[in-house]
Amino acid sequence: MAILDNEGAAIIMYVCMYVCMYVFPPEVRVRNKRMGQEIGKMTILECTVTASPLGATHWEKNSNRIENSWKYRAEAYNEDEHTITLSLRIRAVEISDFGEYTCVASNHLGSDQEKMILYEHNGNRIRPPSKPDKQNGGNPPLLSHSNQTPPRNRVTTPMNEVWLPGGGQGQSESSAAFGSGCKKPITDLLFSCFSLLLAISQVCCI
Repeated sequence: MAILDNEGAAIIMYVCMYVCMYVFPPEVRVRNKRMGQEIGKMTILECTVTASPLGATHWEKNSNRIENSWKYRAEAYNEDEHTITLSLRIRAVEISDFGEYTCVASNHLGSDQEKMILYEHNGNRIRPPSKPDKQNGGNPPLLSHSNQTPPRNRVTTPMNEVWLPGGGQGQSESSAAFGSGCKKPITDLLFSCFSLLLAISQVCCI
């Protein structure tokens, strides 16, 4: 049976402290569990890996490892000594690209993974310019009633500014309170109220 002296015990304690403090299995974190993107656009998925040593990292889709190509590009960025951000760049998103992605990290002490979902996002798209319609005198073709968007009227009042749907005239709540014919600015209204209060006070004091 070997007996350790103080120096040997200190060395073993130092090694144990070093292992506990600076060597640990990976921990994977995903900030956004769900991300939406339009078809044809480029998107970037990201995860954060903390480990010591860092070991190996990669992305998977449907349990299949994603290799770098013209469409997919995985890149790692150092955040600190034990942390990296692993990104996956997807060019020209297609319908087949939507689904579940997994960020995987491993070293000799263990492994970890986190999942995120890429789904189709239908954003507000601008309608392209319409081509002239020969049957309509060279003017752009008329939209059907179901596809027409009614104009929005901006109603400005002394108190606020509101937008009203539809093509007819409208009033905000503040303008309706003063009447449809009231067009005085707020300073004139306050001056009128002050003058009225002053007149009432003079009458009461007589």
